[in-house]
Amino acid sequence: MLHMTVWLVAIGFLTGTTLVLTGAGGGILALPLLLFVTDMDVQAAAPIALMAVAMSAGVASLSGLWAGVVRYRAAALMAVSGWLISPLGVWLAHRVSSALLACAFALLMLRNAWAVWTRSQRDAKWLETRGEKGCACQLSPSTGRLIWSSTCARVLAFTGVMTGFLSGLLGVGGGFIVVPRLLKHSDLPMQSVVATSLMVICLVSLFAVGNSALAHGIEWHIAMPFMSGTIAASLLMRAFISRIPAQWVSRAFACMCVVAAAMLLSRNAGALLN
Repeated sequence: MLHMTVWLVAIGFLTGTTLVLTGAGGGILALPLLLFVTDMDVQAAAPIALMAVAMSAGVASLSGLWAGVVRYRAAALMAVSGWLISPLGVWLAHRVSSALLACAFALLMLRNAWAVWTRSQRDAKWLETRGEKGCACQLSPSTGRLIWSSTCARVLAFTGVMTGFLSGLLGVGGGFIVVPRLLKHSDLPMQSVVATSLMVICLVSLFAVGNSALAHGIEWHIAMPFMSGTIAASLLMRAFISRIPAQWVSRAFACMCVVAAAMLLSRNAGALLN
């Protein structure tokens, strides 16, 4: 039992570390790591992964709120949109085989790894000039806040819908959706994108966890040590963010996603075909 607890804390710490550094990655690593270490199926592991990610993202987003870089109205719109669709994802997850969900998750990880890797190769100047051609959600030069429009609201709401559905279905926080879409459709600085993404992850994940807990319960003897590791990482890794090159973090995360996806496919593809 002690051996399992140590492993759960360790993989929780890895999950929290990637979440804090990228604003996106921890959620997509949490589920496969839990499946490797425990004998749980996807349906039982998903709410535990989400709970840990929610706690870690919540702790990490507090500093963003304190610094004033979280666009909390945008985060609230995305979160509410996610809440509306999340129960559908939870409902579907418990009517699909665990092997099918695991393989779907692996393919999602591979797609995410490719997106992260290619983004890490872009010229850093792209972040500074991406809003020059116009985008749906733009910051006001005078107030530093988003200029709200129907187009911006639609983009944010649809982002929330995708995030909520996948959080309920696959037990992911959805930051790997929020971050790329905010980068594409807004001129928010990267610090604000990451901080806003963390708040969305926290709010959407907590709602999906509540749905799963009420319907199917949670294995707390696994959830508590795993969650402890993610929270510890959130508190400790904030001091190292500025010291680690973002390109290194992105590429390391992409490689971890590829390895985890390959292991998931090798374990579950056979069961899916039989």
